[in-house]
Amino acid sequence: SIYVYDDVLGPNFKAANLPVTDAFFKTLHADARILLMQTKDVWARKRPHLTNSEVVPLDPNLRLPYGYPSGGVMNSTLTAIVLAEMVPEKRFELFERNLEYGNNRVVVGVHYPRDVTGGQMAGVAAAQALFDSPAFIKEFEPARDELRRVLGLPAAPAGKKSIDEIAEDLREEFKLTESGLQALDDFAPGGETTPQWQTWVDNLVREHLPPQHERGNDLPWSA
Repeated sequence: SIYVYDDVLGPNFKAANLPVTDAFFKTLHADARILLMQTKDVWARKRPHLTNSEVVPLDPNLRLPYGYPSGGVMNSTLTAIVLAEMVPEKRFELFERNLEYGNNRVVVGVHYPRDVTGGQMAGVAAAQALFDSPAFIKEFEPARDELRRVLGLPAAPAGKKSIDEIAEDLREEFKLTESGLQALDDFAPGGETTPQWQTWVDNLVREHLPPQHERGNDLPWSA
């Protein structure tokens, strides 16, 4: 849920006040879930409590046995990035809250730290690909305008960053250096070779989500 960030964006940040924004993020998360299901099936890495009986998970709402990458962290990271583009005045606080959320998933025993890192990188790569889609930007702008109005902020300036500028911002925010990406490449859960996260997830977003999916609705940002 995007409302994990209500402590950052304030009491007016609630679904009843934000019909356009709420619908926008529901579509965003539905599309991201399709990506998530494909990535989890590739690595099939079990959660901590399924490999060590001494681990007792404190979150009873686990829908999948696999933890890599963390789907919750992927969504929270993607959400934080998009919200930060809508409300750059709160960029630092949004990213700090996202990092806290990821750490908490380890604390409650449902993920390894590597699962959280994978979820963060998947969220970054998905955001980078989405912001390169004119269809996504068309839906993003009215949601941004509604959110800023409800929060009592001035209208956003005209124009948008190029995809290269956004990509550089994301790398800076999450410290995704080439050496850091290579370090993750060296980790191969299950013994298989792990492709570079940035390229692999980016290709999934751009190529493996069809224009029309079995979900029953068009995926508006996957063209």
